[in-house]
Amino acid sequence: MFMNLENEFLESVKSGNAIRIKTLVESDPRLIQTRDENGVSSLMLAIYHGRREVVDLLLQFQSEPDLFESIALGKLKRVQDLIQGDPEQVNAVSPDGFSPLGLAAFFGHPKVAAYLVKKGADVNAASKNPMRVCPLHSALAQRQPEVSLAITEMLVAHGADVNVRQAAGWTPLHQAAIHGQINLAKLLLDHGADVNAKAENGKTPLELAAAGKHNVMAALLRERGALS
Repeated sequence: MFMNLENEFLESVKSGNAIRIKTLVESDPRLIQTRDENGVSSLMLAIYHGRREVVDLLLQFQSEPDLFESIALGKLKRVQDLIQGDPEQVNAVSPDGFSPLGLAAFFGHPKVAAYLVKKGADVNAASKNPMRVCPLHSALAQRQPEVSLAITEMLVAHGADVNVRQAAGWTPLHQAAIHGQINLAKLLLDHGADVNAKAENGKTPLELAAAGKHNVMAALLRERGALS
């Protein structure tokens, strides 16, 4: 019976059904501790799914968020307190395989990311899951251009490999090209990104830019030596 309630609770979290969540937790407070099959907390699931109302509700029911939740929420002071209490956690791995720095980059929190780097976070640590993403990949996945650029600049300045590959062989330049992120592409190219890098399917950044009709991006890549 409790397992069925857990499943209903997690589905309500992912779908953003705050009213049902409140009813379930009030009937059985243990549900707030429910994790999915990967060990991801209900709060983290709400964050991943962009359910702000659910996030706020869950924070009312539980104690302080853990390190990974705090990073995803951009709670710098909480992150500082946790890292100061256990410095080795700066390179810990979340239940679903992501590094603290990778999460800070993905969720777009430059101050948190900078703090983690200052405390020794590995700027080239790949996620321990099939995605194999590094913090640089996560920064480029951030959809706020100015935030993405700020975090990318910081990571590159601290030694991030601009040609690092994630699953399927994609480099950061592949990501910038397919989304038409000109300023990010320029930054990567200025720091040695391989303009003709091929993914596992043979696609180059130029081919991805052309397929997405990012003509300005394609022109930039050709200017920097991309082969047609």
